Amino acid sequence: MTTVSAPYVSTGQPVRIGNMLAVLVVVAGLAVGVVSAVSGVLSALSAPAQFDRAMVGESVTATVPKTGPVVVYVEGSGRIPVQNLGLSVIAPSGAAVAVRPYAATLQYDYEGSLGTAVGTFIAPEPGGYEIASTAVRTGVVIAVGPDLGTWVIDALRQAGLLCTLALVAGLSLAAASAVMSRR
Repeated sequence: MTTVSAPYVSTGQPVRIGNMLAVLVVVAGLAVGVVSAVSGVLSALSAPAQFDRAMVGESVTATVPKTGPVVVYVEGSGRIPVQNLGLSVIAPSGAAVAVRPYAATLQYDYEGSLGTAVGTFIAPEPGGYEIASTAVRTGVVIAVGPDLGTWVIDALRQAGLLCTLALVAGLSLAAASAVMSRR
């Protein structure tokens, strides 16, 4: 005896559910990416409030939480090249640390005063760094903190990665749904 069965007919239901799930993953991932970018940039913009500061001609002990680049900023009237600040940086171990000019242009506003990155040094160890300036200049402040430019770039890079992963996951779900519906 021969049995004849009707051919399989897809109702399209798995494709619709799979595509809705794919869209949900993409939208959620993009939303998380945008929130991450905004959060990172806002965090960088508020960072100058936490910088260690001293008037030019004085010294400050800057707390450096990890090894790596640290930026010296000048706040106040006019930009002073790092060479004219007479800066000396002493690591927690007592070793002198070289300060070189900041290669890019980076500025921020802190309490109505313009801050400009003028120098950078590589902290070989975490801890308190004694930073002194021998320049004589009234109304100018030295501020020490992380590189705000790198901070913003890292935040945007992480957000871009989250968005890319969301798109790849969503497209993969849509493709898998389409393949499954053909079976």
